[in-house]
Amino acid sequence: MQAAHDAGLSYERIAEALGIRSKMLNRWRRRERRLRAKHDAQRSATPAPEAEFAAVRVPLSVSGFVVYGPAGLRIEGLSLADVVDLCRRLA
Repeated sequence: MQAAHDAGLSYERIAEALGIRSKMLNRWRRRERRLRAKHDAQRSATPAPEAEFAAVRVPLSVSGFVVYGPAGLRIEGLSLADVVDLCRRLA
């Protein structure tokens, strides 16, 4: 919408092209401005977090797929062939 306006179209023409009333388009624009202002205020009020990354070692023995099912069912360590076979049997 803003790009069309920047290209020279009036907001009335943009609303017409969208098939809506200009009043509705103006509501959208006001809402967008409010949300953007709120977002900018929150962003400037929130201090930038310090890096909280930590090195993680993943054991090489951990491999395979994990399948989750209903009621907390969890099957770990399946190969791709096991997953395909399981899906075929459940189908």
